[in-house]
Amino acid sequence: MPDQTLLLPAVINAKMVFRIGIIMWAMSLIGLAVAHFAGVEIPSRYPVISGVGIVLGVLGYWWAHHNHLINDEGFSQQQITIPEE
Repeated sequence: MPDQTLLLPAVINAKMVFRIGIIMWAMSLIGLAVAHFAGVEIPSRYPVISGVGIVLGVLGYWWAHHNHLINDEGFSQQQITIPEE
């Protein structure tokens, strides 16, 4: 049997990922508002989609902290234990 290696999840700065996502949704909402006030007809679902993106991003950020998936510095925590050989 070939030697199997354990692939560990990447440790990322999850706090920054959440922030960038929330900022991008907010920028889309601002862009839609600017286009609306400039006279462009915007379908009503577009601002709703952007708003839901912001809400889900904030809820996801809270959930990740609440369940200790990211530490105080914002980095993702390893959730699996590595078997010792």
